[in-house]
Amino acid sequence: MPTERKREAIIQDCRNIGATLLPDVRSQMARELDDEMRGMLIVIAAALGDATTIELAGRQMAWSDFPAVRISAAKTLRRLQDRRTIEWFLAAMDDDHFVINGGCGIQREKFYPVRCIVQMALRELIVRYPDDRLVKTWGGVLDGMQPFESFQDLQRRMWETKKRELEAMAEAEIRLMKK
Repeated sequence: MPTERKREAIIQDCRNIGATLLPDVRSQMARELDDEMRGMLIVIAAALGDATTIELAGRQMAWSDFPAVRISAAKTLRRLQDRRTIEWFLAAMDDDHFVINGGCGIQREKFYPVRCIVQMALRELIVRYPDDRLVKTWGGVLDGMQPFESFQDLQRRMWETKKRELEAMAEAEIRLMKK
């Protein structure tokens, strides 16, 4: 399979051809036995505007065994700016792939392109869909997110913020009761 850059070029070529290519992509998806190739066909179908493959492309982004498919799906779904992708972008925050940096010793880092693409996409979706249920829940927490943070980090930070807010409210209530 080609590199991520070549995959992006292929997806762009398919987008340039347009939706007339969609029946051929769907037909090939139904016959394809290779999981990586089928994953890329799902991503291409989503890029061509096939609404039925948005969720499937989200699953590829979050759970594919092939990092290049995850990256391609993340880039494609980010371009679509579809409200239905918010849940999948949140799921992809826990991409377990990582980079091994051996420059000054071996250090396991949590940086990986999917998480960075996901964070950019979520920030864009927060602005586009401020009334979405998931955006209302996670929007404020996502604003200060770092490229290496996972979904668990977000949850922990959200609960810490809520705890501090409740403690401040309790202190204010105690001060009022003392007056």
